[in-house]
Amino acid sequence: MNAVKKQRILLVEDDETFAEEFGGFLRSFGYDVHHAATLAGVTDLAASEAFDVILLDQIVNGQDAISVIEGIRLLFDGPVIIITNNTEIVDRIIALETGADDFIQKLQPSREILARIRAVMRRTSHVLDGASLSHAPMHPDHSAQEGVWQLSHRSRTLMTPTGARVALSSAEFDLLVFMATRRGRPVSRDEISRAVFHRPHAGATDRTVDNLLSRLRRSLMPYLDSGNAVRSLRGMGYVFVGFDMIQTDSPPRVERRALERVGRRGG
Repeated sequence: MNAVKKQRILLVEDDETFAEEFGGFLRSFGYDVHHAATLAGVTDLAASEAFDVILLDQIVNGQDAISVIEGIRLLFDGPVIIITNNTEIVDRIIALETGADDFIQKLQPSREILARIRAVMRRTSHVLDGASLSHAPMHPDHSAQEGVWQLSHRSRTLMTPTGARVALSSAEFDLLVFMATRRGRPVSRDEISRAVFHRPHAGATDRTVDNLLSRLRRSLMPYLDSGNAVRSLRGMGYVFVGFDMIQTDSPPRVERRALERVGRRGG
């Protein structure tokens, strides 16, 4: 009988004691843990090694790990999670808006941290039954529709008509769903902020929505023949004008209700 392949975790942590203790805890649950004590080379390591999730201590030898998330995202499409002693809500928001899938405090029990990690892995569906889905094609019944992109809420994935999987952060996926379900209709920054970040837009100095839109455009651009899927409308916000897309499953009930509430508020 073939042995089940262990899920691989990259733990970037300069606190050797925590790395040893938490790494050992993860190994006791069957994970293959690779430890790095510095941020140097993490981006290349993430691209060259087949990791299922990356755990980043926020401050590694004085350097803020949030600064490397965008670089990691260019080469790695699995979950990236900040794990830190920091309790500042501002840093949590910045991390999530930069592309992190979660921001977990070390003060929580190890078992709860593990549960959060597993929840992110399930949500992003980069691991299912021990097998990586990074390059898995959609079911033939769906891929038969030429020129149509497929979006799955259950696995939180976007597939191109050729079967390529588009690497999207959690926030980018939520933004795409919100925009695509309103194709052709202008949506304001406040509507987007409430739908994706669950807070009102803070005004002219708040660039979080604009930055997220820029990242989504960059993620989609390699798969588009020309132009942007999202256009800016001066003084109004943005409008999705992109590709034909089918949703292969329904959004979760909570997500559906949230979108409906935002839609009513915006209308």
